[in-house]
Amino acid sequence: MGLFFLFGFGNNESDQIFAWYSTICIFLLLIILFLSSTLYLERKKKPDNPPEKDKAIKARANNEMFQKKINKQFEEINADSLNTSFSHRWDWLKKEIDRLHNHFTVRLKVCFPNLSEDEIRLCCLIRIETDTHGITKYLNISKEYLRTKKSRLAKKFKIRNCKKQLEHFIRDF
Repeated sequence: MGLFFLFGFGNNESDQIFAWYSTICIFLLLIILFLSSTLYLERKKKPDNPPEKDKAIKARANNEMFQKKINKQFEEINADSLNTSFSHRWDWLKKEIDRLHNHFTVRLKVCFPNLSEDEIRLCCLIRIETDTHGITKYLNISKEYLRTKKSRLAKKFKIRNCKKQLEHFIRDF
């Protein structure tokens, strides 16, 4: 009688109404169970990090690894071989930055043909997020002269050099 009761085969009208309500409730519970399990499986399929975040994490890891390589390269520079070794190391650096950052120096030269080689070097160091101390060390210049170089570079890019706009422009370029 219990199975018949759920499908509305009761003796009186109130039993039939109760049976319909029970059937509807069970049906709704089954739908909710199905939807929640589907939602659970969909969430389980999705990665924890969106692709943009993954790209940012990979780029930061590449920059950190690349920064270590650069530090090693420039630590090897000594006073005797400064001129020849320095230019070879910068050629290597530009090649690596172009490889990792979608031909960054080539795009710079195309968009801003009036940039000097020193300015391109500065842009490369900014692009790989080298701090001020590292830039002054690599370029063998003072912090004051670095500020002047950044200001001149910002004028060539036709942007204001306030609140790190130059750095953001170069990193997004």
